[in-house]
Amino acid sequence: MMTQPIILNEIPFEIDVDRLMKELRIQKSRDLETDFRALCEEAYNHAHPKAMIRGAYIDEKGEDYVIIEGVKFKSRVLRINLEVAERVFLACATCGMELYEWGQSQTDIFLQFWADAIQDHALQQAIEYVRSYIEKTFNPGKLGVQNPGSLKNWSIKEQQKLFDLIGDSESSINVKLLDSNIMVPTHSVSGIIFPTEISFVNCLLCPRQNCPKRRAPFNRDLYKNHYELN
Repeated sequence: MMTQPIILNEIPFEIDVDRLMKELRIQKSRDLETDFRALCEEAYNHAHPKAMIRGAYIDEKGEDYVIIEGVKFKSRVLRINLEVAERVFLACATCGMELYEWGQSQTDIFLQFWADAIQDHALQQAIEYVRSYIEKTFNPGKLGVQNPGSLKNWSIKEQQKLFDLIGDSESSINVKLLDSNIMVPTHSVSGIIFPTEISFVNCLLCPRQNCPKRRAPFNRDLYKNHYELN
């Protein structure tokens, strides 16, 4: 019997204006700072980040795949990550359609760029809220997360399978998965969160250089030895 998803539609959101200004390299000149702070205030009034979570059990583990409640996911990295797991958490988080549509309404190129950064800021807070909620509610211990398409070893095409398991994201949190596997709002993310003995984020196995969203350095030894990737 499938468990019902948990809908998190009242995720708190705060805009760290000074941090965003630093990340966006906005110098504290009177005009730019005034414009950016005004945009942040406007964004705050539109922001409603959301998420949904569903617990699920693993049916089977193969050499390079796992089956979760009858659905097969093919990825050697995912299989290794779930070595000690019996239960996982399927999740989708978003900056919220309200903030996305507000961002789409911006016509000035600088405002569009800034609005995009604010949407990502909202998404990151939603992601952290999901992790915190799982830790406090289920006490699973140390958590890792893997997202379809973030690594070559797990195809973005399998995101549809993940959405099928999570539930009706469009009616629950207003996130739609297109045939191209792009999510709308674009500042949304899906993934499998799992208990782990070692900390894991996709960045550990990603050799891409100069990535502004990198959360951990590329670990070549982990890439070659633990996951046996070439």
